[in-house]
Parts: sequence; structure tokens; C-alpha cells
Amino acid sequence: MTARRWLWRVALLGVVTALGALLVSGTWQLVAGGVTGSPPGGAPPCPLGRDVPIMDSPHVSQHAITGVQYTSTPPTSGPHFSFTVATGAYSSPVPDGLTVHALEHGHVAILYRPDAPEGVRRTLGAIARRHSTDVVLAPYPGLRPTVALAAWGCLDELDATAATAAADTTDATAALDAGRVTAFVEALADRYHHGWRG
Repeated sequence: MTARRWLWRVALLGVVTALGALLVSGTWQLVAGGVTGSPPGGAPPCPLGRDVPIMDSPHVSQHAITGVQYTSTPPTSGPHFSFTVATGAYSSPVPDGLTVHALEHGHVAILYRPDAPEGVRRTLGAIARRHSTDVVLAPYPGLRPTVALAAWGCLDELDATAATAAADTTDATAALDAGRVTAFVEALADRYHHGWRG
């Protein structure tokens, strides 16, 4: 009976060692990496918008994120929650910790000032519906431009200031460069994703 226990222990140790080796190398490395977040760097240059330096991007608690100073507004990388937000259109702001995690997995955030003209919001909603598996659309209080487009390490800003003053929402819609928004989404969705896409 002692030999049998010894044999089981050796077999168990072998299995645990093999699984550990798979987690730090090969295809399973992505699963192990998904638990901890992304290190700085690792993303290709931005084809559209401007490059934003990639911050160390660990998973942090809701309490810890309150002291984070991101390198851009809105952030394009950095500390974030261990859980993420589903793609889609939101009528209220999405916390940075959720949005950054969505960017880490290849999604694009389309963020707009809460006072953006109705026509601008309608246009952004139509783009988000066409790219429903790639986009998180939400208002973003404190945003300087009318619209910000964010992907992992990339940021583009569109200002529709002239449209904000217009009474006619048709003019407001025309003032937003919908082609530029669509091009950003199509060029940057799935450009970088850490571990899994979901």
C-alpha cells in the first residue's frame, strides 16, 4: 500500500509540473497572462489617431483604481478591473477600469461628451450597432473634445464644437466625421488583445 501511495504522489507531481510548464510557455501562456493583466508595450503603432504610451496594466481593485493617474483622458491602457464590460451602447458612463479592460481585449471605445448634440449621438449609435461586437459606446463626463475614440495605446479626438451651437440636429450630424469614426473602429478593432477575445 505504501508503494501505491508513492506512485500516486509521483504521478500527481508530474501532472502538476507539466501543467505549470504549459502555463508559462506555449498556447496556454495567454490563459495565464489573462489572469494578471498586460505589461507595458506590446502593441503595434497606431494606424490612425495618435500613439499613447502603454502603461503597466495590472488588475486592481475598485478601491485601488481611485488613485490611478492615466497617461491620457480617456485612458487607453493602465490598471483596470479583473472583469470587463460587454460591447454595446450605454446611456450612462462606464468606469475607466471596465473600459480599459475592454480595450485590452481588442475592443474600441467611442466616448462622447454628455452634452454632445442628439444628431452626433445618433450617428455614433448607428456606428456602434454596425460594429456591435467591437465597440463600447458611452458618455464620458469631463471629456474635452466632443468625441474620443480609444483603442489599446491609441487615441483620436473629434471636435464638433460648431455643431454643438447649431439648433438643427441635421447640421450637428453633418459636423461629425462619421467616416473617420468608422475607419478608426475598422482599423483598430482586434489590433491588440491580451489573452482572449470576449
